Amino acid sequence: ERALAEVDDYLRRNDNTLKYECVAETPYLEACTNEALRLYPVLAIPTREVMDDYTFPSGLKVEKGLRIHLPAYHLQRSPEYFPDPEKFKPERFLPENKQN
Repeated sequence: ERALAEVDDYLRRNDNTLKYECVAETPYLEACTNEALRLYPVLAIPTREVMDDYTFPSGLKVEKGLRIHLPAYHLQRSPEYFPDPEKFKPERFLPENKQN
């Protein structure tokens, strides 16, 4: 309801015309999109290639060219990073909460 009200307000202020600027002027709608992508990532396990040799503080070494699979689905549902990870809470992504 809050996202719909935000879009309705935007349309009222812009002669019922949806413009690109709508994204910047509807932060709750953007937060809803980000939260949906957190819960249902487009790629559950994206792959990245190491660009330079690197040694982690733990001593683990990764070499340039190595491909690493990131468990995005599991990271994005970790209570360590997202309290109540199974709940849909767009407020996590509002500007005032992004630092947390």
